[in-house]
Amino acid sequence: MSVGPLDPGVAPARLVAMSVDVRSAILIDPAGGLVSASDGDSERARRLAGLAHEMVSAADSAWSGASDALEAQTLGGAIFAVRDARYTLACVARRLALPALVVYDLRQTMLAIGGSAGGAQPGRPGKERSAIREERSPIGDRASSAPAHRASTPPGSAPGS
Repeated sequence: MSVGPLDPGVAPARLVAMSVDVRSAILIDPAGGLVSASDGDSERARRLAGLAHEMVSAADSAWSGASDALEAQTLGGAIFAVRDARYTLACVARRLALPALVVYDLRQTMLAIGGSAGGAQPGRPGKERSAIREERSPIGDRASSAPAHRASTPPGSAPGS
């Protein structure tokens, strides 16, 4: 027996039910329109949808490429989002939630609704990137291993004298 994709209308509620750290979740379209929410309070859900859309828009503006996963930490909790070309699934989690587990649950939920959980972004086909950027370390690079500035101290004298 084949099981079809998860209905987008129940995806946020499923995420909250399967993840003990997730308090609330919303699913939005690329324009920021609310598709569905785990919370029965429609005003709160619309407000969360607007904030999630602002967060992904700000990340796109700050980053030279689209990000498929975002995380923001606050004193009261954490906000996570995963998106593809059709949807952004965002959630609010408790402060000490393990980011890798929350993002995993978000991605699994996106896959269940038929999303790519990290595919091409709206308006940016073919660009797949995480908001967490890996930096190359200059350690081991001979050209950059020398100190950028050396204090010149004459032999036999103490620095600062």
